This record gives sequence, C-alpha cells and structure tokens, in this order.
Amino acid sequence: MDAANALLAKGNSFLTRLMYRGVRGELIQQPWFQSIRQQSADPFVYITFGIGVLLVLIMGMLPGLVGIVITLGIWAGLAYLYFAIGTKKAHQFIAYGIGGGGAAIAALSALLTVATLIDLAGLRLAGTAVTLLIVLVLTVLVGAALAYVGVQVHRAIKRMSGQ
Repeated sequence: MDAANALLAKGNSFLTRLMYRGVRGELIQQPWFQSIRQQSADPFVYITFGIGVLLVLIMGMLPGLVGIVITLGIWAGLAYLYFAIGTKKAHQFIAYGIGGGGAAIAALSALLTVATLIDLAGLRLAGTAVTLLIVLVLTVLVGAALAYVGVQVHRAIKRMSGQ
C-alpha cells in the first residue's frame, strides 16, 4: 500500500507536461481547432463527451478483445482532445469523466463478465470461459489505468490551480 501511495504522490510528469502543452495550445495547432478552443471550448467538451460515452457504450457490446481495444481507443482519443483544449473544464472531464466514469463503466463490465462466467460454469463451456476470463482481466486493467489517469490529472489540476 505504501508503494502505491508513493507512486500516486510522485505525480506523473508526462501527464502534467501534456496538460501544460495543451494550455499553451501546442498539441493540435490546426486553425479550426484553435478557433473552437478559444471561442466555444466548454460546449465542445460537453458535446464530444456525450458522443464519446455513447460510442463507448455501443462499442463495449462488441465481443471480447475488439470491444476493449475500441473503447480504450475512444477514451484515449477523448483524453488527448481534452488535453489539447487545455481549459480547466476539459481537464476536469479527463479526471472525473474519463478517469472516474471510464473506470465505473469498466467495473460494471467486469461485474457483468463475472455474472456471465457464473452462468456459464454449469454449462461446461471451457473455451468461452477462458475467453471471458481474458476479457475480465483486460477490463479490470483498463479500469485501473483509467482510474490512475483520473487521479493523476486531478492532482495536476490542483497543482496548476495553486491549491
């Protein structure tokens, strides 16, 4: 437990540097993106987050590894987009929406996978059970990674805000 707390307390310089680069507008330098970033960043964050969550829920229904990879890609793409926007609201959506919400969705998926494994245990379908175990492990790992990113971004927000 002490090692985990030390790792969390250390901070993640990569994420912090990414946040600062986003604040300065260095991540996506396309003119259309810079105008959105300066004029209507908050509505853009709300709309893209709603679309992202909808896509994650739909793609999460894909079987096995394909669904996990696609949902992780959607979360990563949204996180990079929000780092590039660079506002405090965008960073909060990374910390609480993607980190917290993504971890919650992964936990729910893991719970449903365990329920499916319990149902299949009586049918003696070994191949399907092994596949579900692999999906379960990957889902838990993705959830833990999203939670870790959320905690790190939350801490960086506090440091950047001077609290």
